Amino acid sequence: MRTHTWQPYWWRITHRGERDHQRHPLGPGGPRPVPNAALASGTLADWAAGHLAEAAGELADLRGELRLECFPAPTAEGPSALTLTTTLHG
Repeated sequence: MRTHTWQPYWWRITHRGERDHQRHPLGPGGPRPVPNAALASGTLADWAAGHLAEAAGELADLRGELRLECFPAPTAEGPSALTLTTTLHG
């Protein structure tokens, strides 16, 4: 019998303007925890897609690329567990 092991995740959103080569973090501080309730009721990918869509809607006046990255540790070092990107047309 397989048992489910709880895995917390942390996330951050970055923006890169149309003519910018660097990504800039949006919001204060480092990665923030993915809500436990979201992980208890769905997948990380489902939460991330919804959260990125919500952020893109709130930042509709920007142009460039918006990226949401999820990490298995509270630091944004090392590879992300999930990365989603969307284009902002401002």
